[in-house]
Amino acid sequence: MSYEDFILWVLNQNIEISIDNRGTMDVNIPSGKNYQVRRRLALIASKSHYLTVKWYTGGISGGSCWNDSNDSNYYSSSGNPPEELHDLDTILEQVKPDLSFLQYKKLTKQLVKTDNWSVGEYYGNSSEYMCKYIDLRDLYNYLRDYEWLPKQ
Repeated sequence: MSYEDFILWVLNQNIEISIDNRGTMDVNIPSGKNYQVRRRLALIASKSHYLTVKWYTGGISGGSCWNDSNDSNYYSSSGNPPEELHDLDTILEQVKPDLSFLQYKKLTKQLVKTDNWSVGEYYGNSSEYMCKYIDLRDLYNYLRDYEWLPKQ
C-alpha cells in the first residue's frame, strides 16, 4: 500500500486529517460542484497530513477598553484537561486489533509529538493552547516497517 492509498484509507475511516500539527483544516479547494469531493482531493494532494487534537490550557482575561491599566482587573483562567488522540486508536483498531499495551506505548512514545502556543488578544488578554499530533507519514512508515498496513 502506498502512502497516498493509506491517506485514502484513513479518510474512508471518517477520520479528520489536518494539514499542519495545530489542526488547520484549510486547504486550497478547487472550484466545482461537490465541496466534500473537492476538499478530499485537496487533502490528498497536500504534502503534509496529521492527526491532531488541541485543547485550551489557560490564559489571561479581564482586560477591556473600559479599564485603566489596573493590573487587578486581570485574572488567570484555568484550562481543560489534555485530550487524547482517539483517531489514532481508531486506525490501530482496524490495522492491528491485537496490539499489546507495550506495543501501543512504544508507538505513541516514538510518534506522538506535542506543541503549545499563545494567542494574544486585545487589551492584554491571551489564550494558551496545546496539541498532540502525529505526522501520518511517520505513522505510515511505522506501520509499514512492522507490516501492519491495512490489506487492500
